[in-house]
Amino acid sequence: MNKYKFLIGTLSLFIIMIISMLLLAYPDYVLNTMYYSIGISLFIVSFACLIYFVVRLKNKEKFKYYLLALGFIGILIAALIILKRDFLASFLNVVVGLVIIAVSILSLQISLALKKQNKNYITTLFITTANIILGLALIPTVFKETLLKTELIAIILFITSLLNIVLLLTYKINHEE
Repeated sequence: MNKYKFLIGTLSLFIIMIISMLLLAYPDYVLNTMYYSIGISLFIVSFACLIYFVVRLKNKEKFKYYLLALGFIGILIAALIILKRDFLASFLNVVVGLVIIAVSILSLQISLALKKQNKNYITTLFITTANIILGLALIPTVFKETLLKTELIAIILFITSLLNIVLLLTYKINHEE
């Protein structure tokens, strides 16, 4: 594993841990900041797609119309994120759970790579399985209170980040041997 990839991965996980701790301490402030940041970023990117479509309008390319659709759909989603934060808060646990599951499934590659090299892969397999279970635990969470849901998301994000740091360290130690 490249030392820069390891450093970037570890720093990213520490940032997620810090965000999860902030989410526990200041849930409303952090959620509002996240919603506004994501909404404004999506709006800017979608508007850029529309501008790029107009610039490419004179070209005879067949696949330029996806930019038009992408731009309009992105602007609608950005408006929904900014204006209807409470509606989106009810789906946050599902989105975070699915992301954790997706990342964990991709992390299975680490276990398979270690197994192919006849290295100790049991630890990475255990961590990946634990992350998948934690992601699955988030999806059916139906707390009516957003604060309880937010605290659960923060705790699971912290635990999965910590487990992924151990996963990266295990892979790095086994890969250097």
